[in-house]
Amino acid sequence: MPRKSKDPFLKQKKLVPRQVIGAGIVALALGLAFYGRGKSEVQLLKINGEAFSTFYKVKVVSREFPEGTVEKLKEVVDKEVEFVDKEMSRFREDSAIARFNASNSTEPFIVSSEMAMLLSRSRQVSEMTGGAFDVTVGPLVRLWGFYTKNRSRVQEPSPEEIAKVRSMVGYSGLEIDLGGPSIKKNSPELHVDLSAIAKGFAVDRIGLALEAVGVKNYMVEIGGEVRAKGVNQQGRAWRIGIEKPVFETRELFQIVELKDKSIATSGDYRNYYEFSGKMVSHTLDPRTGSPLNHQLASVSVVHDECALADALATAFTVLGPKDGYDLAEARGIPVLFMTRQKDGTLKAKATSEFDKFTVSRVNNGPQQGLWSMITILISIVIFIAAVFLLSVGIIFSKSTRLKKSCSGGLGPQRADENGNELSCGTCYCKPDSEVE
Repeated sequence: MPRKSKDPFLKQKKLVPRQVIGAGIVALALGLAFYGRGKSEVQLLKINGEAFSTFYKVKVVSREFPEGTVEKLKEVVDKEVEFVDKEMSRFREDSAIARFNASNSTEPFIVSSEMAMLLSRSRQVSEMTGGAFDVTVGPLVRLWGFYTKNRSRVQEPSPEEIAKVRSMVGYSGLEIDLGGPSIKKNSPELHVDLSAIAKGFAVDRIGLALEAVGVKNYMVEIGGEVRAKGVNQQGRAWRIGIEKPVFETRELFQIVELKDKSIATSGDYRNYYEFSGKMVSHTLDPRTGSPLNHQLASVSVVHDECALADALATAFTVLGPKDGYDLAEARGIPVLFMTRQKDGTLKAKATSEFDKFTVSRVNNGPQQGLWSMITILISIVIFIAAVFLLSVGIIFSKSTRLKKSCSGGLGPQRADENGNELSCGTCYCKPDSEVE
């Protein structure tokens, strides 16, 4: 008489291949569904508009946006844009800086506390870079034709003209009183141009205004100057692209990941023209009054404040690939320098601090968030584990003689002419009567 096994393991319900496959599919489906549900809870809101003869882009991430959020946040953004424009635009006759420039008075000129503080920060950059950054460079920029719309009529200035206008330039000729707050010219001809720091300052103002209304995760960009706070929609640091400094086209060169940081780029490839076959960039050297004579094509700076990143990018551009790099490295400032070589190629050189933000270009495609990766990996592990357990049952089926361990899942059960069950030929299970 056949003996029934007393091994309790044999009484447990066995996983069969079709069941395992089904369980795996279900696990994967649940994982993907769970990921999709988690992702849908995080929403991305975009706000676009015009600012300073260019455009601004704002991205805000949150789990929910009450009705009317877009309108309210756009109002917050536009208010900051208007404030900076009215204070610092050289294109508006009623702006504070335009009125200051138009005045020949050497008496204190009352300004906002924000204006005085920004000019104070500008002076710090000027002193740190030996005058490579100078907000009083405006007269030289005008002399070289960058305030003129029709540049075809601009003539290259003579050394004498450059020297004359150069005497009007110098950040030390601008006195700043934070207590007033006020600013004062030492000579009537002094002229302030905040183009190299105002956009970054506006980006900071917008970011702080968003934080003031409770926004925790955002990205603000104006004309290439960026401030990133918190994380993006995938729960990761914000991924910001740096353009390849090439003329007339737009190509991606590098990607950085930013969290609670800002980045600004200065280059010679967007605003320039030619004199006698020689390219002249809008960035001039305030120390000489002339265009730059090195091959530095682009400088990108990462900093806590976008205004300082903006100013430093200009300063390092003026200093050039060697002096700029040496100063940035010595100060521990994250900077990427891109220089044109004689054969037309580009050479990139980054400070050691900048490398911390670099993302390999191989990973430029869309990235899955950490949560999605975890859920998918868990589903795969469950599937593999189920298949492994089944394999163990099959491998040891001869020695342990598990009854119908596969239940015919790996192949059709066979029977003789009397209907008696035979071995399926896959796991070598014997008919019931033969199991000891």
